Amino acid sequence: MLLLLIGLFANQTAPYPPNAPHVVDALNAPSSKYLLGTDNLGRDLLSRIIFGARISVVVGLVGALISVALSTTLGTLCGYFGGKFDLFVQRFVDAWMCFPGMVIILVVMSILGQGMWQVILVLGIQTGIFRFQSCKKRGYKALKVTYICKLRRLLAAQLPKY
Repeated sequence: MLLLLIGLFANQTAPYPPNAPHVVDALNAPSSKYLLGTDNLGRDLLSRIIFGARISVVVGLVGALISVALSTTLGTLCGYFGGKFDLFVQRFVDAWMCFPGMVIILVVMSILGQGMWQVILVLGIQTGIFRFQSCKKRGYKALKVTYICKLRRLLAAQLPKY
């Protein structure tokens, strides 16, 4: 939680700008002026770590949100519709899981290109597909609840049948 807050408020918590060089202070050891020292260009290491935390927090949170949204949506749809739709999605997930995760990440990244948002998208999709199974099981269990069965019968005329 502390890392999240420090990352979100990096402009206020960092003692120096992350890329501001102080050539005179290059390669200084930790001191009261630079708590973690400086690098070869004289940039404060603590400031660079704090601003790096911001990127890590964004990648982690947005990637997790994509993962949850994908796995919940696919799992719920497969649990609700079942049949051919469930079979198609399940075969896609089985084919996806046949390959090592790192290989899939590298292939998809080579297609999408480089960048932070591409990394977030690939990590979110990769973890979302792996979590799909548990969400699908919960979707099947939710169908057995009484109010879901009644709602399904009520909407049966409006929803397409597969």
